[in-house]
Amino acid sequence: MFTSVSGSLASVLANVDQANAELAQNVMLLKRMKSEYKLDPYVYKEISRFLNFNNSMALTKLANFVESLPTTLRVAVVMQIYKDMFSTHPFFLEMQNKRLFAFLGQRLR
Repeated sequence: MFTSVSGSLASVLANVDQANAELAQNVMLLKRMKSEYKLDPYVYKEISRFLNFNNSMALTKLANFVESLPTTLRVAVVMQIYKDMFSTHPFFLEMQNKRLFAFLGQRLR
């Protein structure tokens, strides 16, 4: 069971990375359209809002999925998602207490 959940989590995280990359690409294209074609500010704003809404929906689906996991798996996922922050931020570097990380991971949902 753990293996299938781990595979599902890896897939979800990969999908979120892909969604973020697509959002960045679409934003770049939108900016290019704005400058090259003198896109109306209202149209630009509406397209930007649409892109951000679609991206937030993808993240909401991820949050709902993570929320439905048992606590231990939820903590593991949160730790994985925020691993860069945990490994580079001075506050977390000083702590080194895994139980405290688990507690914080539960609160970050």
